[in-house]
Amino acid sequence: MDTDNLEKVMKYSWNLNLLFDSYNDPAIDLELENLLKGSSEFKDKWHLYFAENTKYCLDSVLESILDYEAYISKFGITKAELYAALFLELNQNSNEAKLLDKKVEATRERANNNTIFYLLAISRLPKEVQIQILNSSAFAKWKHFLNRCFTEGEHLLSEKEEKVLNMKESTSRTNWIKLTTELIDNEEMISLDESNQEVKMPFNTLLSLTTSTNKSARELAIKNVVQIFEKHSSVATAELNSILQDKASTDELRNFQFVDQERVLDDDLEKEIVDTLIQVVSENFDISQKFYKLKSELLGKEKLEYPEKSIPISGVADETYDYTEACRIVRKVFDNLDSEFTEIFDDFLDSSRIDVYPKKGKGGGAFCMTTTPSLPIWIMLNYTGKQRDILTIAHEMGHGINGTFTNRKYTDDPLNASHSTCTAEVASTFFEDFVLEEMKSTQKPEELLSLKFRRLDDEVSTIFRQIACYKFELELNETFRRTKYLSNEDIGSIFKEHMKSYLGESINLEGYENFWIHWSHIRMHFYVYSYAFGLLVSKILQAKVRENRQNIQMIKEFLSAGSDRSPNQILLGLGIDLRDKATWAVGLEQIRADVESIDL
Repeated sequence: MDTDNLEKVMKYSWNLNLLFDSYNDPAIDLELENLLKGSSEFKDKWHLYFAENTKYCLDSVLESILDYEAYISKFGITKAELYAALFLELNQNSNEAKLLDKKVEATRERANNNTIFYLLAISRLPKEVQIQILNSSAFAKWKHFLNRCFTEGEHLLSEKEEKVLNMKESTSRTNWIKLTTELIDNEEMISLDESNQEVKMPFNTLLSLTTSTNKSARELAIKNVVQIFEKHSSVATAELNSILQDKASTDELRNFQFVDQERVLDDDLEKEIVDTLIQVVSENFDISQKFYKLKSELLGKEKLEYPEKSIPISGVADETYDYTEACRIVRKVFDNLDSEFTEIFDDFLDSSRIDVYPKKGKGGGAFCMTTTPSLPIWIMLNYTGKQRDILTIAHEMGHGINGTFTNRKYTDDPLNASHSTCTAEVASTFFEDFVLEEMKSTQKPEELLSLKFRRLDDEVSTIFRQIACYKFELELNETFRRTKYLSNEDIGSIFKEHMKSYLGESINLEGYENFWIHWSHIRMHFYVYSYAFGLLVSKILQAKVRENRQNIQMIKEFLSAGSDRSPNQILLGLGIDLRDKATWAVGLEQIRADVESIDL
């Protein structure tokens, strides 16, 4: 890539023609037909074998796994599904995009119903057959995958029952979530913009203004958001009770013994590790409490209102960077660490697999979409030139580099090519601090304080806020299972209690008991701890690289790891013991030192 004339070769939009010519390309229908055909052929070959047998030949089981691997390699995620997802992200108001998405979704559901029997059958093989498989060199490639299947099989139902659970997912959970989300997102209110002009604005714009440095705009936006949440609190309360009931019922059917057991199993971790992380972070909530005390003092307030906790400190937050300059900064950091990182970044830029700017009808936020080793990886940004947007490039490229390394290693091994949520979050946060350090080197001394506060804002939210949310979820689920119903007042009380635990006395929570309503992660059941996991482990890996740049090879080994080992096994191989409290304390002490170094 011509880095001297980067702006001349820069591309800003996805080239979806790498997948299909258009949303109505006949090749899409052909691929969906092949998906159904492939799933039917797999079912025809193996369903009766596992349904009728009581004695199993290891050679036949091996042949079935090879067939399943070939099926996943070709149809695990199809190019049509990838195209439909990306096309919808760019065209969320398009009926054509919505229709294509629904068509693809319906086809996948039919295909999954054809193949759902297989992992159920594998997971329920007789214990003696399971032991033979795990001890056989013929199955060594999939040993961890199969061992997970056997463990998860203890919580699976019959094929018919699993189909029923799949079919009721929308009516008992997803549609409830969509109802609340759409009611909130469709709200509009007159409020003040940054220039103090009265404007009718949608909810998401109002929410962003609750952290504005413009006092008048911020205070009115907060008042309006509070009103919106209050207006829809009854529906949101019914929604959350339904979701909690659905999870309780499903957990009972699956014989889970504790409320976060399914999440721990899905993430391929032991509960001891998750509990240790929660305990150590909770024991250090004084770090976040001190941070917010310092922030409130700097902003000249005895207490900040709950939404004001994320107000940027003036200075660098106002500086903007064009996208070309942002890419130069990220490329320089990647090149200083390892030229292979730069080569991967350049490939994303050259092949138009990063969609950069906000536009009408485009989805919000940012993501990296990695599917299977045979399909390209895509990144979406909504770049506005803020300092945080540069870190977002580094974050999403961390996912992209992780996915690229893994796809290369597991090209012919799709059953081992995935990542745990936890290890994925390590990869995404690893590069951020290095990019921040490069940005610091160009800042004026008076701007460094605001830059430090911005980074600490992110880190405190990623670690302490998410662990407080995890504990909020725990109490919600456990209390619901005792009482069978939570009122709006009950939920609000539990919410305020856990938010206060990490925020301390410098943040006012009174009047904000409904601010759980738009927190989407609490509908994903205990997902949030992975953010804290990822950032704290990435800080350990960053420290190893700073100690010795040769350790970047260790990082590349980590970034290449798939799912043929657990996160604990992967990190133990790098000398990191997740069961040890001292492991988690390393990153926390770095943040404590950063907070204590702030001189007002």
